[in-house]
Amino acid sequence: MEQEIKFKTLSPKSGTELERKERTEKLQQLSRDMSELAELFKDLDELVTGQQDTLDLIECNISSTKDKVVVAEKELVKAEKYQKKSKWLKLGVAGLIATGIGTPVGVLVGAKVAIGVASGSVLTYVMFS
Repeated sequence: MEQEIKFKTLSPKSGTELERKERTEKLQQLSRDMSELAELFKDLDELVTGQQDTLDLIECNISSTKDKVVVAEKELVKAEKYQKKSKWLKLGVAGLIATGIGTPVGVLVGAKVAIGVASGSVLTYVMFS
């Protein structure tokens, strides 16, 4: 496509038929090259225009993702608060279970010890104390 074109200035009276023919051919080639260049620019414009929809979609997705990240961050803060409360709740439930199991066991052991002491069996008293 790169061609070096040399122009000669021809006066209306100078030049042969061959020179005029060469000049006409060069001008026609230049015209074809310009048409081809115009076609390339047209194709480039179509490519750029076609990519605009894709760019708009990417921009929309980025905006949507940003909004979702903000919401997710708030949800994580809430989850952290619930997790901290849950820790204390678990300790409370464990304490209630321990109390619920420990109290009857303690009452039974205490009753056996009391019976052993009342009956005079020192061995029973020593074993459970």
